Amino acid sequence: MIDTGELEIVWHPMGPIGKTYDHVPADIASMADEAHRAHSVGCYRSSVILARAVIEAAAKTKGAVKGNLQQKIDNLHEQGHIRLFVKDAAHGIRDSGNDAVHDLKIVPEKEDSSEVLTLMASVLDDIFITGETLKQMKEKREEKVGK
Repeated sequence: MIDTGELEIVWHPMGPIGKTYDHVPADIASMADEAHRAHSVGCYRSSVILARAVIEAAAKTKGAVKGNLQQKIDNLHEQGHIRLFVKDAAHGIRDSGNDAVHDLKIVPEKEDSSEVLTLMASVLDDIFITGETLKQMKEKREEKVGK
């Protein structure tokens, strides 16, 4: 609170704003939410680094556990968990995260962080929604035709 004598000004700090990911395993959803919270308070480097960690954790849930993150992302695509353009998005997140960690001269800005979060959501959707939805649809179809 600031008292100017004539006018009393009260400042309420903005709390971080996250995002829920109901379709994503809780531990990964928590990290993705934290990436959004970091972004909302201007911690763009943290947001980008967390988004990279989210991609790696998501890959591991689908069995992509060997090699570096580049290989894990490629494996996700080879196994049919993500589409080609989503693989490219995941590599973009990986590159941005690596830059944020290893090259201190590259400082992510708000727009960079926002783009990475959008791409992260696409990767999570492909892994945890689109793939699962298609799998369920296929199983229902097979049940109907007796296969």
